[in-house]
Amino acid sequence: MEALTFLIWPFLACLLLILIHAWFGIHILERGIIFVDLALAQFIGIGLALSFVVGEQRGLLLSLVFALLGSVVLALSRTAARHVNIEAFIGVLYIFSFSAATLILDRSPHGMEEFKTIMNGNILWVTPHELLSTAALYGCVGLLHFLLRKRFHALSFEGKGGFPTELLFFASFSIVLVKSVRMAGILQVFSFLVIPALIGRLFFRKPSRVLVTGWLVGVLVSMAGIFLSFRLDLPTAPVIVAGLAGLFFALLALRIFLKGKNGIPETPGCDRHSTSPSSHEVSMLEITQLKAGYEDKVVVELPQLTLAPGEHCLLLGASGSGKTTLLCTLAGLLTPLGGTMTLDGTSFGDLRGAALDEFRGRNIGIIYQTLHMAGALTVMQNLLLARYAAGLPQDRAKALYLLEQLGLADKKDDKPETLSQGQQQRVAIARAVINAPRIIVGDEPTSALDDAACETVMGLLLKLAAIDNASLVVATHDQRIKKYFHKQIMVGGDR
Repeated sequence: MEALTFLIWPFLACLLLILIHAWFGIHILERGIIFVDLALAQFIGIGLALSFVVGEQRGLLLSLVFALLGSVVLALSRTAARHVNIEAFIGVLYIFSFSAATLILDRSPHGMEEFKTIMNGNILWVTPHELLSTAALYGCVGLLHFLLRKRFHALSFEGKGGFPTELLFFASFSIVLVKSVRMAGILQVFSFLVIPALIGRLFFRKPSRVLVTGWLVGVLVSMAGIFLSFRLDLPTAPVIVAGLAGLFFALLALRIFLKGKNGIPETPGCDRHSTSPSSHEVSMLEITQLKAGYEDKVVVELPQLTLAPGEHCLLLGASGSGKTTLLCTLAGLLTPLGGTMTLDGTSFGDLRGAALDEFRGRNIGIIYQTLHMAGALTVMQNLLLARYAAGLPQDRAKALYLLEQLGLADKKDDKPETLSQGQQQRVAIARAVINAPRIIVGDEPTSALDDAACETVMGLLLKLAAIDNASLVVATHDQRIKKYFHKQIMVGGDR
């Protein structure tokens, strides 16, 4: 009973930490700035290091000052991203703050012990008073984020929002980190921010479900970690961090195994990823009363379309039926003249300008009827350009992996004009999927290919779409590919 009484306070502290950090983690993952927490936490670590030299009260104030300074720097990171990779920018910030904290601790007589305290914290020895003050602070920040949830959602998920919103997000985040790092240490805070949200993203895309999954995982692992650290006399933070990381790798392996087991079959004509919407709890793409056309002239209408993750749809129609116009509207290339288009809860038909460009670049892959590549760039450079245009970090490893899957690894340094038509089409597929889109749209991707090339291209499309559980929406008059699609819509006719 005494042990239970002792452990209840650190467990409640972990509960508070996971509640708020999983929320921030969803935003951080969506924005692709994974190590921002480490950078900010290490900035706060400068203040903590100074507290061992100038006293705890002054150190707390200095931690807050450095945290807010780091918030301003990170809020300006979008401007910096135009000139340098954002992850590299955050990495330099982390290295600077880590070096500064190390230099300060070097002047302390107990530098190594104090360094361990900054990294691991002392969550086992948290007091009820400290817990109440932490709950009050987290509650205020949580209320702020609830009141401004639409602005923060638009900032992270739609790329909409200026410097004031960025600064408010990072400032509130840094205030939370000041309290969290002092109580739990940098290691545990970083793991609570990233790993629960990552585990949620393995199985869900909807933010609310990712959040609930992250909370559940964090609570269960914290309970086990605190108990084991107490019984085995081990530092609490590393035990919890190791538990979270181990669970993540185990679930990732399970996810890969299940995906491989239920992946696209080698036999053409069978689309296992085309399931009916009723088998999914939530629709990914929802179209209602869509009107597509040019200026004020409606060319084609689509009353309703619902696609679940991994479900595919074929738009059939004769030349001039409006299927390309409809496809371009679904891809965000044309502004809808009426109706609604929602993808994962975001009404992207209402987005405009840079917000639409960023949303489309990250969520929609496009395969055009004719090749649209930068002729002065190599195949590899064209793929990396697609990530740059979407505001994503360069990923040569993924680009090379896709080219290997498509049998084009030896063409990575060639110019597009030197490739055959079939090779160009495969490069177009690689460019469409390199950003792991939610939807891949294709305009007549097989109409100019012979039968063998047609089957090859469709097999590759289905295989690569399955990797990210993306949906295919293809517009064509090519009757050969009807067998690959469970859901088919006759544009200008009946469904």
